[in-house]
Amino acid sequence: MSVKAFELVPAIERLQLLGDKAKTSIECIECCGKNLYIGTSDCFVVHFLLEEKVQANGKISFTSEKQSHKYLAVRKPISQLKAASALTRILVLCDNVLTLLNMFNLEPILSGAKIKGVTSFTVNENPTGSNPFAIEICVATRKKSVQLYSITEDKMNMMKEVTIPDVPILMSMDRYCVCTAMATEYCLVDTDTLHVTDLFPYEHETSIPVVKRVGKEEFLLSGPGALGMFVTSAGMSQRPPLKWSESVCGVCYAFPYIVALDEEFLTVHSVLDQQPPLHDFADIRQIVRSDKARLNECKRFLIGMLEDIRGSSLAIDMKEDVDTTLLKLYAECDLIKLQKLVSTENACKLEDSFKILEKNDCHHALATLSRLHGDNESALQIWVKLSDGVLQDDSFPGFEFVFNFLSVLSEHDLLWRHIDWALRKNQEKAVMIFTERPATETSSERLRPDDVIAFLSSYPKAIIRYLEFLVFTKKLEKEKYHTHLAVLYLDAVLQLRKESQSEKTQQDLARSKLRHMLQTSNLYRVQLILGKVKETDMYAECAILYGKLEEHDKALRILVYKLQDYGAAENYCHVNSLGRDKTYRRRLFQILLGVYLDPLEGKQDSLIAPAITLLNSDIADFDNIRVLQIIPDSWSVGLVTKFLTHTLRHNMHSCRTTKVQRMLARGENLNLKSVLCAENKHPIFVGDDRVCKVCNQAFVDASFVRYPNGTITHVHCARNRSVCPVTGKLFSTKKS
Repeated sequence: MSVKAFELVPAIERLQLLGDKAKTSIECIECCGKNLYIGTSDCFVVHFLLEEKVQANGKISFTSEKQSHKYLAVRKPISQLKAASALTRILVLCDNVLTLLNMFNLEPILSGAKIKGVTSFTVNENPTGSNPFAIEICVATRKKSVQLYSITEDKMNMMKEVTIPDVPILMSMDRYCVCTAMATEYCLVDTDTLHVTDLFPYEHETSIPVVKRVGKEEFLLSGPGALGMFVTSAGMSQRPPLKWSESVCGVCYAFPYIVALDEEFLTVHSVLDQQPPLHDFADIRQIVRSDKARLNECKRFLIGMLEDIRGSSLAIDMKEDVDTTLLKLYAECDLIKLQKLVSTENACKLEDSFKILEKNDCHHALATLSRLHGDNESALQIWVKLSDGVLQDDSFPGFEFVFNFLSVLSEHDLLWRHIDWALRKNQEKAVMIFTERPATETSSERLRPDDVIAFLSSYPKAIIRYLEFLVFTKKLEKEKYHTHLAVLYLDAVLQLRKESQSEKTQQDLARSKLRHMLQTSNLYRVQLILGKVKETDMYAECAILYGKLEEHDKALRILVYKLQDYGAAENYCHVNSLGRDKTYRRRLFQILLGVYLDPLEGKQDSLIAPAITLLNSDIADFDNIRVLQIIPDSWSVGLVTKFLTHTLRHNMHSCRTTKVQRMLARGENLNLKSVLCAENKHPIFVGDDRVCKVCNQAFVDASFVRYPNGTITHVHCARNRSVCPVTGKLFSTKKS
């Protein structure tokens, strides 16, 4: 039965590539997303951008646009190309030198990273590392060895070298296993144990070796008799061989198909079943015929099936495949479920998952998956780019999410590298990184309050929020923190008063915070703040500061004569007398009354009303005799009738209360005398012959303890006065 697995579609016209150079030929090709790279026989690397279009009849066509080209100037053909999208780099092998070019403008990397003496190289499709911004490659050299390198954006770091029996020509790699074609035979190299396993020879005189990774630790080799041989990392074959042309020179793998190239044809082979096929469909796209609605319906069906399988015994040996497939489907059609998957424990293949998420622009999910596997630095790099708009992802919750992550990050060195960025983003919200640390976090020298304050000194809003946290939330009683916060509050008020455009509500709010700080704290340097405030017309603040210095007369005169706020003056006396004795309270209200009645100020008559109001106030407290002494003789009895009436009633109540208390005390005294007389009727005689019931020692002085049951002990032997130390009997501690 014939199955149409692929359809040939022109992508680039020959003239568009070659131009006037008729002798130029294509030596190698690499495709990465929409980017197509071609290596030519005359040492050019050419970059095209492909666009896929679906016509009205369902046919697919491509349009191409040349982006750039680079001449490597060694007049040798380009041997190999490999794109590394995570690094935005392309690896180029030419004249036995492996170099890095920028993926988009094809310019060499300034660091000059290159490897010489390379006959071939391959990328590890299943790397042992977990860094998504580095790739692992294996390099074949002329020294009869293979070398492992870690490639970053600008460096090539060699990690290991393994010697093999002959010069390697071609190879492919999966995890620790490198399958290598040498001059006459194939072998397997275990880069972990450094063990080399010989496989089988090939007809080197008449055929070209083929080594292609087709699955996890499984490779396809060109064997004798025009057979394609499948070999695992254990050196075994678990599939029947493929029958292909004797002149096969290269293969490409697109599950479940192997595409083989020989001198004349492209042939397609299936790795699933070489017998009568189960159906006539090449893949799901052939079934739905480019109908997006039907395709999405099929994807939802597959998602439901895999979700049911995931938690069952059917997935025991397939957890990686199930989770990775779900991740790919979620990335295409369900970002909510995708985020849940990458946030919890899963068995996704990291390398495949990173590629899938990057391809679908699921940057937030990529960062979350990196964080799940302990790579907090890579996660933060992505989140910072999302916050700054360099990357776009609608599922990203915003920069506050990054602040929340930093506030629980235990890697303090990594945290400090991002603090400046967070503060530039939003000072007031970035402070939560310091103020909302986990309660279980161990103390660190890197997060000492003094160091944090020193760092925040150039961020005015942030340092105020942090000092508020130390003073009001943590309630640290350190003078320097309280003084610093008070000075910053005052500076903020003064700055707003200078700015003509500042709103009155802003000024009122700032002054309210300052007054609250000055009133509630007793730890700041009062004289320092007062020295700055006295130079302004901020009379309410001056009054609070004079009160802190116990200069109540100055404070009350400001409230009465400068602000004419009599209610505030009365409240001042009440607030500043809280927790003090009655004498102190009376002194404050007496001072205020004296300010109202002071003839030196020349306003005595105008302050009669507030003075009368104060005398009649329910919260005021006075020494009544002193009040009567300072009240002007010119006042009529009618003015002070309410005060006099209240005073008489209060004095009568106090007198009667005192009498009741005295009589109750006399009664209690009589009761105690009666109890004492009753106790004296039963004398206790302690002679030389009487001993303590606990220690059996004689009594040397007149001090002893007698329990209600008659047990007599030394005072120091009576550990519990309610329990007999001899019988253990419990006596009630309450008197009837």
